[in-house]
Amino acid sequence: MGGELTFWDILNGAGFAMWGLVLCSIVITTVVIERMLAVRGFLPAARELSQKVTKQLSDGAYEEARASCERSDNATGDIFLAGFARKKSSSDNKHIITAIDRERIRVVSALRRRVWCLGTVGALAPFVGLYGTVLGIRNAFIEFRNAGGEGGIEVVSGDIGEALIVTAAGIVVALVAVVLYNYFNQWLKHTATEIRLLCQEVAEHLVEAEGQ
Repeated sequence: MGGELTFWDILNGAGFAMWGLVLCSIVITTVVIERMLAVRGFLPAARELSQKVTKQLSDGAYEEARASCERSDNATGDIFLAGFARKKSSSDNKHIITAIDRERIRVVSALRRRVWCLGTVGALAPFVGLYGTVLGIRNAFIEFRNAGGEGGIEVVSGDIGEALIVTAAGIVVALVAVVLYNYFNQWLKHTATEIRLLCQEVAEHLVEAEGQ
């Protein structure tokens, strides 16, 4: 191969290894956009709802507090409603707390949805790039053999260049995936802790509230 390599030359020359990295990049982009849209504004809305519900319960406005949860688009509303529903069917405070905790775990699990894809891509991408490198070097030796051992470095430079680019692409894709995976994991840990504290506060007011 001679001349400057284009993006399409690299894609076609590196085989399905490079296309695999393109697919990994699409997965990363899709997951990040979907998760960002799903969790956008989640914590501020959860805090606002928690403050509203606890104030209403403190003021004795039991039905208004439940109605606030029903009107909320935030998933923490479902958590609090589980507590209201259990209070209606049981006078045991432990049952109310258990119902809230169970729903809280479900909501936190939903927030983690598809984040595992980023970790998987981060683990696989370097190996996909390495496989593309092996193929590229193999093609370089085949071309060198077909040229009868003549032509020197110019005969193999194109394939070796593609192989190195695939390696670099695999590393870059993996780095991006790992950074984003760690970012979401840290955000989820912080969010899970925040939700737990908010639920505990609402649960305390709910078990003390009168009215079913």
